[in-house]
Amino acid sequence: MSVVSLKISINRHKHVLLAKNKLKSKEDLSDRIRPVVMSSSSHSSGGGRGGDAAGVLGPCGACKFLRRKCVAGCIFAPFFDPEQGPSVFASVHKVFGASNFSKLLRHIPPHRRADAVVTVCFEAQARLRDPVYGCVSHIFSYQKQVEHLQAELSFLEAELAALRALIPPPPKFPSAPALQSRRQFGRSAKDSVDDGSSASSSATDAGVLQELTLRAMQGRSIN
Repeated sequence: MSVVSLKISINRHKHVLLAKNKLKSKEDLSDRIRPVVMSSSSHSSGGGRGGDAAGVLGPCGACKFLRRKCVAGCIFAPFFDPEQGPSVFASVHKVFGASNFSKLLRHIPPHRRADAVVTVCFEAQARLRDPVYGCVSHIFSYQKQVEHLQAELSFLEAELAALRALIPPPPKFPSAPALQSRRQFGRSAKDSVDDGSSASSSATDAGVLQELTLRAMQGRSIN
């Protein structure tokens, strides 16, 4: 393995570990936010925890943090449970404010409010972790990661093209008509050679016979 390939492998390993760590932190943050969103049955009912329900279940997580009575029709009740809701709602209240968050939810259709709650909670906790960039830091990180991977891909494609240029092309095999013509030419050449050899052998035999005949005639004339 060359030094360049080793560096590429090390950089790729670093990028993968960085992406896994960031994805894990984002998933951990989402896992902490998701449980506060309650079931769709409570969400579809749209009711709060006031009246008899308030005496049984107690206030929602948002009202528990705000230390107020959770009335019927509380807009936060379907999304923040009494156990984990207060800690998550605290970040939303600190960054956006409970009143602004309530106004935002009221302008969103009921079937889209759960996604809005998860998004706002994630942005609030990301802002508390990084007061300067907030969730934008995740976007910058992923953009840089994409740029590094694209540059690495371009380098590998260029290296692959250079390696392909060094490989000689495979030999070209003759087509079927060319093979047939070569075979016919070989057969005709062989036949001509065989005819020539047979003709030469016949001529040799005739010459030997003629010489023997002349010798026999000379012997008779001497006698």
